[in-house]
Amino acid sequence: MAQPLASGGPRRAAAFLPLLLTALAPDRAARAQQPSILDLCILGTRRELPLPIAGFVGQLEAEPLALVTRQQLAAAVAAGLVLHDSVVVQQLAERRAGLGFGPLRSVPSLLDGDLELDAAVRLTAASDEGSLNRPVACRATMSLRSEPAHTVFTRHIRFRDHEGADRFLALEFRRDHDLRFSATLPDGLTVLEDLVDTGERSHWDQMALVNRGGTTALEIARFELEIDYDVDDFLRSPTTTRITIPLVDRRIDAVLGAGEAVLPLSDFARATRRAFAGVDSSSPGCVLLAIDDLGKSGSDGGSGPNPKYGGRIDLLCSEFVSWYYHQSGVSILGFAEEFKDITGTQQLHDLFRSARRLYRYDSGSSARRFEDPDTGAVYTPRAGDFLEWRKNGSAMHSMMLLSYDEATKVARVVNGPWPVRLMDADLQWWEELSSNEHDFWVGAIPR
Repeated sequence: MAQPLASGGPRRAAAFLPLLLTALAPDRAARAQQPSILDLCILGTRRELPLPIAGFVGQLEAEPLALVTRQQLAAAVAAGLVLHDSVVVQQLAERRAGLGFGPLRSVPSLLDGDLELDAAVRLTAASDEGSLNRPVACRATMSLRSEPAHTVFTRHIRFRDHEGADRFLALEFRRDHDLRFSATLPDGLTVLEDLVDTGERSHWDQMALVNRGGTTALEIARFELEIDYDVDDFLRSPTTTRITIPLVDRRIDAVLGAGEAVLPLSDFARATRRAFAGVDSSSPGCVLLAIDDLGKSGSDGGSGPNPKYGGRIDLLCSEFVSWYYHQSGVSILGFAEEFKDITGTQQLHDLFRSARRLYRYDSGSSARRFEDPDTGAVYTPRAGDFLEWRKNGSAMHSMMLLSYDEATKVARVVNGPWPVRLMDADLQWWEELSSNEHDFWVGAIPR
């Protein structure tokens, strides 16, 4: 989901914003009884570039942050000052409970007046929503082809990151029946929970079953490893539900030797996830990349040649979707970098709109279909498309479409990144809820 700009800019900006507000409003106490519209924008970028705009008051850590009025912003644009393409803005309002921030949006969309300043008063402090979920359970079973030397034995799942650092999950196997053995977790879920944190993301990408000593070899016929998360189910009305995602569920037909031995699992995991999602090599590349990450979680912390998502534990849905587009070579405007370093759902909305590839769900028509807001052209969503959820006109959440049922109006999406999972959303139900404050848009990727 979209993130606050400048590494949590609004939250961190709160430390010095009161000083600015005092200077702007010396008679603050006299008007504290009602919300006040501050004609200000918070301007930021993820890159370390100067912002040559009047009103720049400082910078947080290494990332620029500017507080400017809409008029100053318009004047800077009119004067030909270069605004980097990753610059985003938020509007600011003051209320009894503190400061309120409008939705993330692009500079042109703000100056075009698509959201009036007083609308910021009705918005909560964060425009995009999401949750960070850690694993709550994990199970492993293996079916052997021959009787092992011991009926109780420990093996490990090795998680290796892109720099070669290892983390190990201990699995203590005991006989279920015949040659089937199930594992408990003697060290709990600590390792899996930690892999959700910043800097641990790439550990999930290389898994192996290892023997870290001992004299017992195992002739493995089949290996199964599954993980549980408690997540919000958004089919109709968000409710917490427990989901199970298979990390590995395949025939192995291999021997894990005695002593220091390694059995790679990544290929088996990839085949498991694709079968679970019902995709194959004919699916768009961005879909395959996303499905290959089912069950994984976390952030790379900004490391590696092209890290997945940002270096924070934050709301990363727009980075989640756009990373797969960038990595698989999706382009809608003809520029190789157009989907790189996206930090807000509104950015994706604006990008698809500028390419005339954005369609709005018309819940009020008898057809109940996706239409171009300008031409009325009808579009049927397809796998890999960008699905956006908006609320009260504000960007809320980015998802990647896996399938869409025209009869039921239910979209199955890849959602992430805490964890990467499949999720269903009943679009018609949501759009009819609470006086139609919910809205869905689809951005069509090229085929």
